[in-house]
Amino acid sequence: AETGKTLGSRQTSGTNSRRVSFACRFAGMAGAMKDAKGEPTKKAMALKKWGFGSVAAASSFCSKNKKS
Repeated sequence: AETGKTLGSRQTSGTNSRRVSFACRFAGMAGAMKDAKGEPTKKAMALKKWGFGSVAAASSFCSKNKKS
């Protein structure tokens, strides 16, 4: 079977609940945004794909849009 068939599309803008959930998860995630060579890490690339420039941006978005 092909991988990724059941994955939803990335929400790069708006306040969709999946995007809020992603922001909250990644805002608390440990790890650097750049590796030893100065390249972006997988964490940094994932944040960028979801429309966040930094952990602080994701954290701010999370706190503003979290339902509870």
